[in-house]
Amino acid sequence: MIEIGSFEAKTHFSDLLKRVSLGEEFIVTMRGKPIARLLHAEENNDPAKMEALLARLAAFRAEVSNGGSLLKPGETFKDWAREGLKW
Repeated sequence: MIEIGSFEAKTHFSDLLKRVSLGEEFIVTMRGKPIARLLHAEENNDPAKMEALLARLAAFRAEVSNGGSLLKPGETFKDWAREGLKW
C-alpha cells in the first residue's frame, strides 16, 4: 500500500480519487504516522459482515437486558469494535 503525506494528499486529492476508483489504496500520514486509509468505498461495505455484526449486537443487547453477557472471557468491547472495522 502506498503511503502519502497529508499535504500531498490534499494537493492531489482528485488524482488520488481517480487512482482509488481503479483499485489502488493509500495510507495518509501526518508527520510520518499513519492517520487514515483511502480505499474504494464499495470494498468497505460488505453487507453480509454488517448484518452479522448487527445480529451479534442485537443478541448482546437481549442477553445484557436479562443480566448476562455475550463477551467471552478476556474479550472487551474494543475487540468487538476492531472486528467491525475489518469490513
